Amino acid sequence: MKSLPFLPKIFLLTLILSGYSLLYSQRDSSYLFKFNTKPKKFFYNPGLPAERSNEIYDRFYLIQSANAGQPDAQHIVGLRYLTGQGFPADTAMSLYWIEKAASQGHLQANYNLGIFLINGWGNIWNPFLAYRSFYYAAENGMPLAQYVIGIIHTDNLIVKQDYYKAYSWLKKAKQGGIEDADEVIEKLESLGINSEIDISTATAIKEPEDNSLSPKIIPVYINFDEDTTREISPFTLIQDFNTYATSKEVIKFKINNEDEIGENITRLAELVNYGSGEAALLMAIHYENGGEKFLAAEYYMRAFRNEAPKSTYFLNKMIKDERFFPMIESGAFNGNSSAQYVWACLTALDIKFKTTDDDAFTLWNRAAKNNHIPSLIELGQAYYSGNGVERDRDKAFAFWNLAASLDSKDASIRIALAVVRDMPESPAVIEAIKILTQAADYGSNYGSYGLGYVYENGIGVNFSLPSAVKYYRESAQRGSRIALRSLSRIYDSIRPDDPEFTLK
Repeated sequence: MKSLPFLPKIFLLTLILSGYSLLYSQRDSSYLFKFNTKPKKFFYNPGLPAERSNEIYDRFYLIQSANAGQPDAQHIVGLRYLTGQGFPADTAMSLYWIEKAASQGHLQANYNLGIFLINGWGNIWNPFLAYRSFYYAAENGMPLAQYVIGIIHTDNLIVKQDYYKAYSWLKKAKQGGIEDADEVIEKLESLGINSEIDISTATAIKEPEDNSLSPKIIPVYINFDEDTTREISPFTLIQDFNTYATSKEVIKFKINNEDEIGENITRLAELVNYGSGEAALLMAIHYENGGEKFLAAEYYMRAFRNEAPKSTYFLNKMIKDERFFPMIESGAFNGNSSAQYVWACLTALDIKFKTTDDDAFTLWNRAAKNNHIPSLIELGQAYYSGNGVERDRDKAFAFWNLAASLDSKDASIRIALAVVRDMPESPAVIEAIKILTQAADYGSNYGSYGLGYVYENGIGVNFSLPSAVKYYRESAQRGSRIALRSLSRIYDSIRPDDPEFTLK
């Protein structure tokens, strides 16, 4: 089964509005982009026999055995250096010893080496070598590695996407006790991949429960977006919000039912102000349930413009309502800024259900005169990119600065991103990076993308591909096409000339 290529937003929404059943490309967002957790939480760690509990003797015994070439000891020494348990915390030394154990065929060391390489710990980022380490462990029966290999085959970054191979590996992982494989297996089966694949040759090794890694925090790459014709419940959006919206614990909150959306509307608005598409969708649901149709339409559109994939379902549903366009047209004519904004965005996407003399810029400008922040941001973005108008950086900054003066964090983020792109040697870069860092914490796709950009190019920070990949991944897994293109470019820059890793 082939995934769809990237589609321009205009074509994407046109397909949706035309009634097509569209499954987002499996490269559009990703399980493997999801998590960035401290390593000691998910490394395989067998521990030590109780009789060697004396720390000094324990260390001496381990080093002696490791130096003698004993792979179990080498693996344990590597983990002790990683966690600082009886050894000074040292990622480079941890990698050194784990590599030694892996080179001797140590199963768990190969798995852990894959974790190192795919995350860039020890400043070595190589997803292709990581794949080979994971594959060795998977082929030799390690369920966690089988799970990772299965997920990697749903992606199209390391190896060519192959749902049948993914299904086979995930079934083996499930047979070996990895319950988290169920979720992805269900998704694959919904795509027509069935259980006819023979998994009888699986040689799964059941790991001790207290030493098993949690598959949920393995950096695994692909998420399957919902069919845009399939109903999406508010609970699904709540789950997305809790998973993706912000890493800032002081404002992250759990919403267990739809009623709590309204109770947290102020906090959601704060995240929308930073450009969170997930928060915008929840606000749209709240306004639609409350009968505030113009605001609901605005927030669905804001979620779409911030690349929240599930927003297309709600826009499609709304636009198919025969009352929608007369309502938006009437509202825009009568000066409702939300209606003008939505009509302008649809016009900019070249979705014309009715001939009108008003173009997107006319409508955005009308709303902007009322200090409508989303319209100010759109005008700034259009002039900055030259999309539909002659590029004019000064006009772009004028619109963004006005929005920022109205306390729009989203506008400040656009300015910061423009600074690091256009003025990499400017002293203003330092402040721009601070803004992008805070933005990423508060759920901004642009913030995460911007940090990926500065690390990839060494702008105001030390050049670091692992850090660039981390931030591009954060943005891409939430739907950012530009972040995914950047991520793919980095993968391709070190892709081995080997048929195993050829994507075409």
